[in-house]
Amino acid sequence: MAVITKDGEEQFENQDIEKQIERLCETGQHKKIIEIITKLPKEQLTFDMVCRLAAAYNNNEEYKKGLSALMQVKDEGENSALWNYHAGISCYYLQKYKEAEKYLIKALEIYPDFDDTSSLLYCTYIKLFRKKLDEKKFSKACEYLNKCRPLIKNNEELINFESELSYLYRLQNECGKAYENIEKVMLLGRNDSWVYSEAGLCLFELEQYNKAMVYLEKSLALGKNDNWLYYYAALCADSLDDNEKQLKYLEEGVKLYPDDADLNYVFGVYYINKREFGKALECLNKATEYDDKAELYTLTGLCNEKLGKYDEAFDYYKKALSFKDLPEIKKHISTLKKKEAFLLVFKIAFAALIIKILIDFIF
Repeated sequence: MAVITKDGEEQFENQDIEKQIERLCETGQHKKIIEIITKLPKEQLTFDMVCRLAAAYNNNEEYKKGLSALMQVKDEGENSALWNYHAGISCYYLQKYKEAEKYLIKALEIYPDFDDTSSLLYCTYIKLFRKKLDEKKFSKACEYLNKCRPLIKNNEELINFESELSYLYRLQNECGKAYENIEKVMLLGRNDSWVYSEAGLCLFELEQYNKAMVYLEKSLALGKNDNWLYYYAALCADSLDDNEKQLKYLEEGVKLYPDDADLNYVFGVYYINKREFGKALECLNKATEYDDKAELYTLTGLCNEKLGKYDEAFDYYKKALSFKDLPEIKKHISTLKKKEAFLLVFKIAFAALIIKILIDFIF
């Protein structure tokens, strides 16, 4: 019902506005809800109305404004499940996961039967879990993942939980446990490129190369083309003595990721084994642009040596020694210097012989 204010303006009672907002919410017209509520006079901005405004902001992906609106009625809202739930939503999408956790736990304490709250808290713990993984804080990551377990409500969340657990095991080099979990995930119904790539990687680390190759190729066939996937497929083919496949995955990988140091390094090793030192050197030189390690410099030195470029070989061997003490390289450098000195003497003697022959011929 509308009333006329002393200024002659028409003003609607909250009951009418709430009905209108409910209709707009059902049709997803969140911007319209924001327009209506932000135009209301202060005396009509009840606690419920502010919560509706915050919900509209959240639904319109204006999470900062949603949180700001909620903070205006914080004293009244702290003991409301709805207020804490919407505060949790705002914080979650603002990536304030610890704050989101606090509000969502409070919302569940007040009203434990709202599945949307527990689902969002589950997602919050997954985000915190991944953050700790990135920081290499595995014990803390494990704590957050364990907090997810009692919140699981459906098969999708169970699959996600077991997938994350597999990933945690693999990062901790527990590839046997990781693969057991991956098998569980596949039995639960996840059969995508990610699960196949994880299975392949775990099996590679477990030296089960035939099975690993099957899963790596399944992942590639489904369109996953990460650089590391080509890298492990090439290594797997090498372990199976399948030169054709090894070359295939190296060529495909380097074509997609020409600046990838690991792929170029493995390609260099492939050509060294083929005794094609010129091609090997091209790959290794590319790898040295993006990576620094003793093994890389040692092989680059070897290729230069095989191509008769002794000065370059010495430089790369010295770079390798700057990373760690390599007695065999020190010994090799000493041998190489003697060889180079012998070749130099031989060249000088040979040149002198040619000159003498020419002089004798002319005179």
